[in-house]
Amino acid sequence: MTLETIALIQFTPSLGPANDGTLQRLCEQLRSAASSDVDLLICPELTTTGYSIFDDIAACAEPIPGPTTQAIGTVAAETDTHVLFGMAVDTATGVYNSALWIDCTGSVAARYDKRNLWGDERNTFTPGEDALVIECENRRVGVQICYDLNFPGLSAAFARAEIDILANISAWSVPMGNDWDRLLPARATENGA
Repeated sequence: MTLETIALIQFTPSLGPANDGTLQRLCEQLRSAASSDVDLLICPELTTTGYSIFDDIAACAEPIPGPTTQAIGTVAAETDTHVLFGMAVDTATGVYNSALWIDCTGSVAARYDKRNLWGDERNTFTPGEDALVIECENRRVGVQICYDLNFPGLSAAFARAEIDILANISAWSVPMGNDWDRLLPARATENGA
């Protein structure tokens, strides 16, 4: 495995806890995509619950390990595929909008907590403090979530870390698509990632 083949999963969850059938649908989609001999599957921000869960966060956030990481870990191990996805994570220090990297053995290998919270996220999630660079299959992968893209300093830190891939998982809204179309190439150009 070399991380040469990456598949992006566009997924429409139902809003709310993942135990409403969303997690099972996601796992089926991951298995299907992995059958094409994919090395890494990348899913959106808050993949398993949908984005607008702020009023229902207590029911949506899960600990690690939990049902979501166990189910996706099983798929990763069965298909020998790495998975990067977003979920609300409940910890002793707060609830985080997180990106989780589950490796091809099914283990949670890394977690990134979104540093730059946007809008109502500020009233719901605790901001993260650290950047994340994952060393996997002789590649260095930097991980961001959505609005982090607006902050060139974080991307510059990834460039200094000599990453090979910059993965930004997002629930970016369609009305703000022009911003995405400008910011993503700007960060790539600025930092050579």
